[in-house]
Amino acid sequence: MNRLLAPIAIGLMFIGFGIYDFITSPVYSKNALTLDGTIVSVETTRAAGKSGVYLKNYTPVVEYSIGDTHFRNRAGSVPLIKPSSGKKVEIKVNRLKPDEPEIKSFYTYALPWLLILFGVVSIILALRYAGILTANRP
Repeated sequence: MNRLLAPIAIGLMFIGFGIYDFITSPVYSKNALTLDGTIVSVETTRAAGKSGVYLKNYTPVVEYSIGDTHFRNRAGSVPLIKPSSGKKVEIKVNRLKPDEPEIKSFYTYALPWLLILFGVVSIILALRYAGILTANRP
């Protein structure tokens, strides 16, 4: 039973993060506006991993306007692929928090689903491994 606690806790944690991302992301908000923006610069940060390998994160800075108000804010971080400065992008902004844009991409739509899916799969595998959840075989 103790061996079940860790994978189930991890699964529940991933499900919780996925639900939190659904709730807080402007992509899924009823109050979201879809706007055109421009990446004006890209901030690069480096972090050393445990094996000594450096990982880079890219944070695009986006300019956009809502009515007569002009904004220039960071739009989340992008691992692996560096966005191009000057690139026109479609962003989602929550009307209640217009200074927190998200660039529309597959990643922003898929992340909550992937977190929840990973959590459910880890719980199912833990229960199968423990023999609690078994496949019915004739």
